Amino acid sequence: MKRNVSLLIIAIVALLNIQTVKSQNKELSVKLTDPAKAGKLSIELFVGSIKIVAYAGKDVIVSGDGPYLPGKAGQNPVRDSTKKLSDFISQDNNLVRIKVEKFDIMNLVIKVPRNFSLVLKTQAQGNIDVENVNGDQEISVVSGNITLFNIGGSVSVNNTTGTIKVDMNAVNMNAHLVLSSVMGTITLKLPSDQKANVKLQSDFAAIHSDFDIDEGSADQKPKSIIHRTIGKINGGGTEIYVKSVGGDIYLKKKK
Repeated sequence: MKRNVSLLIIAIVALLNIQTVKSQNKELSVKLTDPAKAGKLSIELFVGSIKIVAYAGKDVIVSGDGPYLPGKAGQNPVRDSTKKLSDFISQDNNLVRIKVEKFDIMNLVIKVPRNFSLVLKTQAQGNIDVENVNGDQEISVVSGNITLFNIGGSVSVNNTTGTIKVDMNAVNMNAHLVLSSVMGTITLKLPSDQKANVKLQSDFAAIHSDFDIDEGSADQKPKSIIHRTIGKINGGGTEIYVKSVGGDIYLKKKK
């Protein structure tokens, strides 16, 4: 157990230093089995960052910084010369998988088609950024910030330590949004005409909203440490649940 904790600490220190190491990996193009059908990208890292950007093509374009092994405490990570980026990538029936072995460090930048589903996870530490992707997204981080910009589809986001920022385009009635953080601020931006049923809860912090929330006649008096708002915006629609422990919640209108 002590050894695992020590390795985790070393890995996190290595991540902070990894930008000093130049990447030796080129872009890899991953073709889908059937580009005419919906695709999905699943990524699981131990330590590292993930950036996903939508583009007009049909392939998944992957570039990466790593893999690296943790160096000694306070030193830069060491490139693992026995492995290359392609070793971690597979594709089967439009499912693209990238799974990095435990204690390997990898920073990824990936282009996907505009309509694509994502399952992204870092087990220890790392930030996740997604831009302009329409598709269901499931994202989990233990320690790090999550930023989703101009996205659509159902969204499930969870982190333990770090901020969550989500900027949605129009969300249809069948979609749902679930955002949860411990010790982190959550900011959700929606179109001003978005119809939604909202449940917002912040423990030990506050809730702020640009929207007029119709809370009906329900008794929602906050307790001393728990603030809760349940109601409808613009008559109700998409189900939205946001919860933070120790961080403020901001529900904002897109400008």
